[in-house]
Amino acid sequence: MGRFKKILVDKNGVDRRAIGYYSTPSFISEYLSNELLKINPNGHKVLDPAVGNEELLKTFFLNGKEIDSFDIIKHGEIRYSNFKIQDFLSYYSELKTLLFFAEEIKLEYDYYIANPPYNCHEINYIKDNKQKLSKLFNGIGAYNMYSMFLSAMIDCAKDGALIGVITSDSFLTATMHSGLRQQILNSCSIHQLILCPNDLFLSQKADVRTCIIILQKGKQYQSKIKVANRPQNTEHLKHILRKHELVEVNINSIILIQVASYNQV
Repeated sequence: MGRFKKILVDKNGVDRRAIGYYSTPSFISEYLSNELLKINPNGHKVLDPAVGNEELLKTFFLNGKEIDSFDIIKHGEIRYSNFKIQDFLSYYSELKTLLFFAEEIKLEYDYYIANPPYNCHEINYIKDNKQKLSKLFNGIGAYNMYSMFLSAMIDCAKDGALIGVITSDSFLTATMHSGLRQQILNSCSIHQLILCPNDLFLSQKADVRTCIIILQKGKQYQSKIKVANRPQNTEHLKHILRKHELVEVNINSIILIQVASYNQV
C-alpha cells in the first residue's frame, strides 16, 4: 500500500489504517454479489467476515438471503445482516481448536463475500500474535491480514460454497504467498480473476493493487476461468464489468504461480 498520512479518519472517526478498512465501491459490490448469485441462485446463508458498512450485502438482502457478519467494531447502522463484533481470525482459531484430528470445519454458509483488511505487516495485531498466527496458518504464513482471511474462508467453506473477494493482488505472484496459491489450487475451483485499476481506492487515500477473485470450494466445479487484465482506470473497469468483457481461459494457462502475464499495467 502506498505511504499516505499515517492516520486516515473516516466520517465515523475511525482510523482506516489502524483497522485496515477501506469501503468497497458500490459497482464492485453489486457485481461481486450478483456474480455469486448467478453461479448459485439457490443458496440460503451468507457470511461477510469483515463487513464494514455492509457495502457487499444489499443484493443478498434483497434476494432474501440470511446474512451473518463480523467486524472488530461497528462502523454504522446495521441494516442487512445479523452482526456480531467478532475478530474473524480469533473465531477461526476457536473453530480449529474444537476439531478432532483430520476433521474439517465445513460451516453452513453458501456464500462468503469480503473485502478483507489491507494493512499488512504494519499493524500490531500480527506482531502481537505472530507465534499463534504462524501456527494457525502453518504452510500459509502470517504475513498480512488479507491473505489469512482468504485462507481461513477457504478452510471454513463447505463443498460447493462460493467465495467472492476484492483484495490485494500481491498473493498472485509474491513468493511468500506460494502456500496460499497452493491452497487455492488444491481445494477450490476458480471462476473469475479480474485485475483492478490502481486508482480504485485512491479517493480513500489507498494506493493499492487489487483484484476480484471468485472461488468455489471443491475441484469438481472447475471449467474455464473468466479473466480481465488490469484496466487503465476505474471508469474502464466499470465498462468491463457492465459489458462483461471477460476472456475465458483454461486453468492451465493461468496457474496462479504464473499469473504475472495478467499482472502487467
